[in-house]
Amino acid sequence: MYRCRYSSVKVFHIAKSDATFSFEEIYSVATDMKPITLLGDVLALADSGSQTAIWNWKDGTYAILQHLTEESSHIQVRFSTPANQLSARGFIKLSA
Repeated sequence: MYRCRYSSVKVFHIAKSDATFSFEEIYSVATDMKPITLLGDVLALADSGSQTAIWNWKDGTYAILQHLTEESSHIQVRFSTPANQLSARGFIKLSA
């Protein structure tokens, strides 16, 4: 039996119709990374410890932060508003 190693990351929004609310999927992508932070259109995804992706799910652009050492367990990613700043901490190599 073939088993796909990828799962899906889905972005939803809450829709209101009259007096009821529902979740509506607005984007989905197949990936083996897990979501760690979301702010507006920007989503941070991470795998088991070798890389983190900063991804604008709305326009499809992204950057990959790769760990340079085996000793660093995770890259810390934080988004801040209103300046829309991103900070990442860890031993990383940036590739786009």
